[in-house]
Amino acid sequence: MGAAHVSVGDLISQLDDRSARSRRSAAEKLRRLKDPIAGPALLDALGREIENPRTWETQYQLTMALGSCMYDQALDFLRGAVQRRAPVAAFVQTAIGDAVVRLGEHRGDASTQVQWCLATEIDAVMDGAFRAVAILKINLNDDMVRSVIAAVSGRELYDGLRFWPIVASTGWEGGLVREFLVQSASSPRSDISDAAKNSLSGVLIDYDYL
Repeated sequence: MGAAHVSVGDLISQLDDRSARSRRSAAEKLRRLKDPIAGPALLDALGREIENPRTWETQYQLTMALGSCMYDQALDFLRGAVQRRAPVAAFVQTAIGDAVVRLGEHRGDASTQVQWCLATEIDAVMDGAFRAVAILKINLNDDMVRSVIAAVSGRELYDGLRFWPIVASTGWEGGLVREFLVQSASSPRSDISDAAKNSLSGVLIDYDYL
């Protein structure tokens, strides 16, 4: 059976496959389909995977799928996963930050979820949150914009945590935003400096991400 013809039900069943590669493939496909019906199965699968540090790639795709399927009931689990005694991989933390903000946007409280991500003080979680804000073009309130800029503007000019706030700031206004972008435009990293110059010019770029 071709991948294009696999049903959501078939993919949900595949989440129980013995092969991590097969489970990851199912999660990736469900992420693309964005069908809310897959939410409970994705959350159950992530609950099983989260105990196994070796399957972090599968955990990443499951987490991102929960965000794309807009399964709000996953919020408490995702936030709790960040605070587990045995921490999840940084790659998964990034997915959690991304998914939490996506779910927050779906519920109408994206700024609250961004604030939660900032409060973790975990770079990977914050990076995921900033990525979701940039990709979804979420309209943060002025206080949250200031909080985001405050969280990254004091970092070194080559710090990668600057990147997604720079991309997101294309839709932000104010002198503080411009000061941040001008500062970032002098970064020795071309991806950061180019993104800052684009944002200063109001140029919107569609960036690829995992």
